[in-house]
Formats: sequence, C-alpha cells, structure tokens
Amino acid sequence: MHEEFNKYTSIIDKLSLSDDDKIFLAQKFEQFPRVREGFEQFTNTHPFQRIQLAGSILNTQPRTGWLRFNIAQDPKDILATRAKEYKGSSFLMFEEVAPVVETVLEHSAEAGDLYALIYKGFDTPTELQWGNDIMKFHDFAEAIIGDFTPNDPIAREDKIRLEGIAIDLLTQSRDHGDLLALHIYHCLQIYEGNITDFEITKRSIMDEMFRQESEGLIKSHQTSVVAFFRGLYNTQDIDLERLRTQTKDIDVLQMSVRGVRIIHDGHAQRPEFEARQEMQEFWKYIDKKLETEQARGLFNELKYLYDNEPEMASNKVIPLACFLMENAPVDMHRAELR
Repeated sequence: MHEEFNKYTSIIDKLSLSDDDKIFLAQKFEQFPRVREGFEQFTNTHPFQRIQLAGSILNTQPRTGWLRFNIAQDPKDILATRAKEYKGSSFLMFEEVAPVVETVLEHSAEAGDLYALIYKGFDTPTELQWGNDIMKFHDFAEAIIGDFTPNDPIAREDKIRLEGIAIDLLTQSRDHGDLLALHIYHCLQIYEGNITDFEITKRSIMDEMFRQESEGLIKSHQTSVVAFFRGLYNTQDIDLERLRTQTKDIDVLQMSVRGVRIIHDGHAQRPEFEARQEMQEFWKYIDKKLETEQARGLFNELKYLYDNEPEMASNKVIPLACFLMENAPVDMHRAELR
C-alpha cells in the first residue's frame, strides 16, 4: 500500500486529508484512473477557477445511464443560457427539439426546474429557491470523480466518502472569500444531510458578506448576487430534512421525465422495443427511491402515460407539458458562475 500511496503524493499532498483518507484516495486512484485524472486536474487548477472548470466539464459530460440508448453525442450548451445571472421562467423540459445525449449539467438544470414546478404551492418561495439551487449544484463533484452508476464496483459508503473529498477540493476557495463556492458547499452539505443547524450555516455566509462589504471588497458586478444571497439566507423557515428529501426525490424523478421524452420522441437510436426494455430498469430504480407525495404523484402519472402510449393514436402527444404547466410559471434566480 505504501508503494501505491507514494505514486500519488504529488496529488494527495495538496489536499488537507487524514492519513486514512489519503490511503483511501490512493486506493480509489488505483481502482478508477478517471478519479485520479480528475483530482490531478483540479489540484493543478487555481482554487478560484475550479467552479468554472467544473461547469465547463459537466456541460459536455454525458449522463452515463443514457449512453445505452445510443443517443446522438451533440449535447445542449447549458452554460450558454444558464451560467449567467438570470431571473425568469424557462424550463428545459419544454425546450427539447433534437435527440441529444443528456449531460450532467443539463440534468442538474432540468432538475432545478422540475423542483420549482413540483413543489410550488407546497414550499415557500425561499424554499423553492433553495431546492432549485441544490439541484443545480448537487452533481458538481462529478466533474472530478465522474458519473458513477449503481452498476459500478464501488460501495455506496465509498462513493459518498469520495464525493466529500471532491466537494472539499472543488469549493476550497470558500475559505478565501469566494461566496459562490461557500454557497455551493452549503447546498451540497444540505443535500447530503451533513447540515442540521441552518442558523450556523446562515451566520457563516452573512458574516463573510458583512466583512467583505465593510472592507470594500464587493465589486459592482457582484452586488446583485450578494443581495440574492442575503435574501436567500436571511430566513428561519427552512426545514432541512424535508428539503433534503424533496431534492433527493427530484434527482431520480427527473430520470423518468427524461426517459418518457426519449421514448416518446424517438430519440433512442435503436428499435423502440429494445429501448422500452432498457427503460424498465430505470422505472424500477426510481420507484424504490421516491418518498414525497408530490414526486410520487408525477411518477405514477408518467408511468401510466408511458405504459399506455403504444395503444394511443400515433399523433397522440403525451400531455407531459400540460400536466406540469399547471404549476407554471415559476420565476427562479440563477447567480453567475464566477
């Protein structure tokens, strides 16, 4: 093990890790070369440039599960429309016009939209925004470690541990005044259930914003983002456990929304009966995961429409948009990734 560990000291020594974590990471480098490559790339990137790098990687990194459908490798450029500051209502699931492979960033952005649509009327506006932000960033660690699937030879506990180390590296600039990195870190910790006291989380970013404002460190282009963070954190109405449960549900529910579109719109470059057979694995996986009434309701509706579509007329469009748009529009804010 020492010989294996010594092979990677140039990477591991740049991380603040316990001895156990160092050995663990060296083992994962041996097992998954892509993980080593990811850590090497990000440790050699300036901390303040890592969020942007992650966004650019995830903008083209396919979601591994859909590759079996042989969908065209020409992904949407999500950064072109979703990276800059934006406030409005536009939903990716209603904009798809071509059969393109889904990227991690597209999944994340669409999941944020879906959260806002599903939980409108149930969450407060602030909770909706938190849900949108958590979904937007929940897979950012995959820019470093890649997209693991349930079929990959890695234990769930090891995957979570590996993600934790990657998240710490990705958001390292949070300790040096980077408010976006600090917010992303908070989103990911809430998603993983590692934050139980919102007041402590709230105080950490409010104090940092106050310090930067007092010292004149906030640049003109940052004022609107700072105002957004102040409004997002200045609340006491966040039920963290419910927020975590809902975001976990949306993460898997979005797979069913995507799968219905793939089948209905003929995006799979293979016979439809083969694609439908592949989809059975996704339906079973999602069905076991859902916990909230809202997510379960949409899942059951989609599954019914999906199962009965072959008996419908060829020009009968699945009313997915109509079903979801009952709750739209929802205006969501998206801060710049800089």
